Amino acid sequence: MLGRRVLVGPASSLAGCRVEEDVFLATGSRVFNGARIGSRSEVRINGIVHPRTVLPADSVVPIRWVAVGDPVRILPADEHDGIWAVRKGPGLPGHVFGLDRPAAGESLMPPSPNASAALSAATPATDRSESRPSRFRAYPPEARVGPAGTHRREAAPPPALTPGHDRG
Repeated sequence: MLGRRVLVGPASSLAGCRVEEDVFLATGSRVFNGARIGSRSEVRINGIVHPRTVLPADSVVPIRWVAVGDPVRILPADEHDGIWAVRKGPGLPGHVFGLDRPAAGESLMPPSPNASAALSAATPATDRSESRPSRFRAYPPEARVGPAGTHRREAAPPPALTPGHDRG
């Protein structure tokens, strides 16, 4: 939900959040699910507001910094340990989808039954020219463009006009 007089810059992303009045979200800013941004706040270029973060009124998230938690902590993006110390609980998958965070080295995504078929289909064939659809086949060497935009073969002259097919 966006309040009145909210300016959202290009390439910004907002998902399932609440933004109060007179807020500026600069280019590339990201505001995630459950976040709330108070009135007269700014999230500057490429700033991030994590899920369920509450940014009080008159706050500023500096360029490429991260706001996380409630109460909020605003940290540089390279302070991963500080960000993860605040981000306890289920995180985005838990908040949005009700899923538990996977153990280290595991994935939330179920294995695909067609994974081996997709992998073998993506493996290039020995004869690459025959494995490509015809629209992707390379042109024969004589048809390629040469240096400085010149063609390696001469263009055929235009067909002669036949009676009754003249221009006009």
